[in-house]
Amino acid sequence: MTAVRREAVRTLPRPLIRTFWMLHRAAYRLSGGRFGLSQPAAGGRFGMMRLATLGRRSGKERVAIVGYFEDGPNLVTLAMNGWGTAEPAWWLNLQADPHATVDLADGTRAVRARAATGTEKDRLWARFDEFPGWGDDIDALALRRPTDTAVVILEPRPGDGDRVAAARPTRTDDDRRRRLRLRHLWIVPGLAIAVYANGQAQHLGLGILPLLAFGIAPDLPRLLGIG
Repeated sequence: MTAVRREAVRTLPRPLIRTFWMLHRAAYRLSGGRFGLSQPAAGGRFGMMRLATLGRRSGKERVAIVGYFEDGPNLVTLAMNGWGTAEPAWWLNLQADPHATVDLADGTRAVRARAATGTEKDRLWARFDEFPGWGDDIDALALRRPTDTAVVILEPRPGDGDRVAAARPTRTDDDRRRRLRLRHLWIVPGLAIAVYANGQAQHLGLGILPLLAFGIAPDLPRLLGIG
C-alpha cells in the first residue's frame, strides 16, 4: 500500500522549486514588502509569512517565506522543504534557537517555535486540508520523506505581545536607498522596449504616446514605490 502511494504522488523538480522560492523572496524585497505575503483563507489557500531565524552556524539572520494557517493565537506551518528529503534550513535553525520573528500581511510578531506532538499534531495535521496548497495528498507526500515531517507551532513570545515590530533590526536609510535603486533598474529594460516599440510604431503613425499611456504610465506607482 505504501509503495503504491509513493508512486502515485509527484512533486516539482527541485531546481524549479528553488527558483520559485528565490523569485518569491526577490519580489518581496524589491517591492519593499508590498508583495509576497498573504493571510490564510479556510477553504481557499494557506497564508504566506516571512520567517526570520538565527542561522545556527553563521549567527546571522536568515529569512524564508513559508505557508501557514492560524490556530488561535498561534501560527502553524509544515517543515516539509517542498517535500524534499532534507529538513528545511529554517527548521534546523529553530531547533537550535526557537526564537524568531515573522512578518505577516497585517504586521510583525515575535514568536517562539516548537514541534507539535501527540493528539495536538494529529489535530493540526488534519487542518492542513482546510488550507489547500500543500499538495494533493500530504499523507502520501510525507511518506516519501525519510524523516518525520514536523508540524511547527509558532507561539507568541511570552512578554513580547502579539506584535513587536521593534524585535527585528530596523531598516536603515541605506537599505531603503538600495531597494529604491533596485526598483528603478526595471526602468532600463522598459526604456529599451519603449525605444524599440516607438521605432516600430512610427510605421503606423502612432508615435510613442500610446506606449506611454498604456505601457509605462500604469507602472509608474510601482516604479516610484508609491501606492
